[in-house]
Amino acid sequence: MEIIIFSDSKVTEKGFAAFTKKKGNSLRLIPVKKLKSELTKLCAGSVVYVDITSLPAKDHTKTITMLNSREDLVSGLIDPKGILIDIASFFHKGGDDYIGKELFKKGITADRISALNEFHGEIEQSADSAADSTIKSLMPSGRDWTKISQGNEYTFCMMFIELDRINEIKRSQFGAGAANPVEIFKSYVENHIVGANGKIWMWMESGGLILFPFDGKSCDNALVAGFRMMLNRKIYSIEQSIFNTLLSFRIAVHIGNTVYKKRGDTGTIVSDSINSIFHLGQKFAEPGNLYLTEHAHHFAPEGIKPHLKTVGQFEGREIFRMKNVL
Repeated sequence: MEIIIFSDSKVTEKGFAAFTKKKGNSLRLIPVKKLKSELTKLCAGSVVYVDITSLPAKDHTKTITMLNSREDLVSGLIDPKGILIDIASFFHKGGDDYIGKELFKKGITADRISALNEFHGEIEQSADSAADSTIKSLMPSGRDWTKISQGNEYTFCMMFIELDRINEIKRSQFGAGAANPVEIFKSYVENHIVGANGKIWMWMESGGLILFPFDGKSCDNALVAGFRMMLNRKIYSIEQSIFNTLLSFRIAVHIGNTVYKKRGDTGTIVSDSINSIFHLGQKFAEPGNLYLTEHAHHFAPEGIKPHLKTVGQFEGREIFRMKNVL
């Protein structure tokens, strides 16, 4: 097995000494400046790491986006100095592995890389489909926020939402003193989720993750709120929005578990459920559509199900999409 590492550090190889000692394993070091040109040449399935300490902080986001643009690679970050603050955001954007300061000192073994490779293959190829497997691991958080405490793990209805055509919107001219269109979109979202007990939990540049308490019986709050946002966007675009085109965004709904921490204190949270919904919203969802996983579909109100259609599988789960009704 070969690992490709983009790094300018001479000590990078030391962290992988245990890996290269095993027969058949090798390490290929490439200067970070060649990341853009070399990334396109790599074969699908390659295990690729970027040494984040070889880059100035201002280039971190751009580099992570570039690395994760190759969805057919097993991508990772090496952070031997522990400089990355928001580790979870790397996974949210599609990353597969993070090697921090302590792990780097301890050394990366061949078994660890093999397990990573196998896990990535299972995510991409296997059909871990039955909603029953999720139902068995439910940790209901209730119908509201009264019994939800920081530091405890719960099952939530999770909603990913992101504004489409963000680069186009950034280039638009709204005039001096005009409101930020992204903030207007955020207000639009907040106005629709507040009555459904939803809370914006993570917010990036043009979208984020919303949590809805889940009682183990129904995901109606999140789905009804999502349907309303989709159905109301045309009227909103005509009557109120400063957008010079139809307000367009993607929604993905999933039921999953995560440790709950207050907003702004979520940078160290690593959750398979959060990774899954970000992947669905950013890699599978098409502009202007609402999607939900089979797990959310299982708990969807009966009145909503006739307005959903199956659109295939993603990461081993059956995915449903809201039918176009307008």
